[in-house]
Amino acid sequence: ESRDYNHVKLIDCSITSGLETESTVVLQVEIEGKLHTSTGTGNGGFDAFISSINKVLDAYNYSIPKLVNFEVRIPKGGETNALTEAIITWETSGKHIKTRGVHANQVFAAIHATLRMINLQFHEHDDSMSS
Repeated sequence: ESRDYNHVKLIDCSITSGLETESTVVLQVEIEGKLHTSTGTGNGGFDAFISSINKVLDAYNYSIPKLVNFEVRIPKGGETNALTEAIITWETSGKHIKTRGVHANQVFAAIHATLRMINLQFHEHDDSMSS
């Protein structure tokens, strides 16, 4: 996870959540120079993001790996305005891979960790195609 690849770039993402309503996401991502806009709904902002990004990734025959663990951390002694860290463990090809995202908003920290996984796999796919 030491490198940041930008095969899939998040251009914009708006999340709406309510106490008694389903969360919605409107996002824009750039993949291979092409801008995509998508919407999604879900049980919380992260679930809605996954719904939305999956619609875009379907066109590239890509599926996000199975999420097996999700952790959110705030640094020791952190205040309410502290950065949060999301660490997600994914299962792919029989092995577990962890990705990390950091942001003031824990949902966006998880989104960054997810994009890191997607970009790692897009990079590995590009490497295998050029070999």
